[in-house]
Amino acid sequence: LNAKGVDNINQLRGIFHVSPDEINLPQEYDRDNSGTLSRLEFEEFLTKLGIFLKKQELTTVYNSFDTNKDGHINYEEFVNTLRVSFGK
Repeated sequence: LNAKGVDNINQLRGIFHVSPDEINLPQEYDRDNSGTLSRLEFEEFLTKLGIFLKKQELTTVYNSFDTNKDGHINYEEFVNTLRVSFGK
């Protein structure tokens, strides 16, 4: 992904500095209070972390989190994707 030293989804581990069990869906970015993150909300979340992705890179990362392909990332998808990338 070549942004802020992130070459693949597994390197998000170093950005969060916590285990997947400790991560909450970033509610401050859930602007419509749907309990999920839209693509735009997810992009804002990553930008806040200092991760600036090109459109294609963002699509790749977003799609890896949106495992049920409904166009939104819910808490379960968020945490499960991190668990897989952390090898837990």
